[in-house]
Amino acid sequence: MPRRTIRVCLCLLLVVGAGCIGSPYGYPDDPPEDEDCVYPDGVDPNVPKCYVSTHPADLELINDGGESQNLSIEVVFEDAETVYADDLSLAPRDTTVEEDVFDRSGKYTIRATLSGSETIVETWTLQERYVGEGGPGWIIGISESGELSSNRAGHM
Repeated sequence: MPRRTIRVCLCLLLVVGAGCIGSPYGYPDDPPEDEDCVYPDGVDPNVPKCYVSTHPADLELINDGGESQNLSIEVVFEDAETVYADDLSLAPRDTTVEEDVFDRSGKYTIRATLSGSETIVETWTLQERYVGEGGPGWIIGISESGELSSNRAGHM
């Protein structure tokens, strides 16, 4: 095999192999179990991965519009247990935070219905450790034009 081909193969092996070493986001591959949160190495912003059991995530509801809006929210855990359900009236430019809605690892289904018409259904699966340290985990928003939206908060 020509020397040039060998060099190219070795370079490709190093480049491809380098991506397989360690966590892709700088988090330790095997973090200490006794630490609630672990921080990535050399990544900015330095957002930790925390245990959902000790740092549960919140549900944030935002009305950016100029009118009051009726919002019906349901959060179901593992397709079996309703962990949060409420019918709210959000004032114009209002934000409401429902604390600790996402408090254990597993699959959550988030259903939001705006004034009985527009509905959004999202699924969020949390691992035992998730990127975040409590606070907003999922945001349901109503835009200035009155459209419903849904987003994973902060760190994706």
